[in-house]
Amino acid sequence: MAEKTPKTPKGKAAWTPEQKETLRSLLDLYPRLVELVDWYEKQQRIEGYTRKTPVFKRGDNPKYSGIVLNRDIFDRTREKLKDDREFKSLSQLIEYLLWQYAGEPEDVIE
Repeated sequence: MAEKTPKTPKGKAAWTPEQKETLRSLLDLYPRLVELVDWYEKQQRIEGYTRKTPVFKRGDNPKYSGIVLNRDIFDRTREKLKDDREFKSLSQLIEYLLWQYAGEPEDVIE
């Protein structure tokens, strides 16, 4: 039988340590998000900058997915993304790699 989630005094489910760690990780990424938006705006002003990777269609039904990764690989990738001109997020990098793995289908590109 599955263990029940502990309740707070008001009867609401308490956050598990894993959920708290996930929230902390997301909050830690916020400054990076602001940095990436600033970077993107600067790149748009630089004459002659051309994106080398495709822009994918989003449509009305994007797939949100949680993936389990090796922590060291995740941390190293996140660090490398700080200086990357093409991929502004881990999601964009993973989407590009999956697109390549799927045979680079043209119908999913804007």
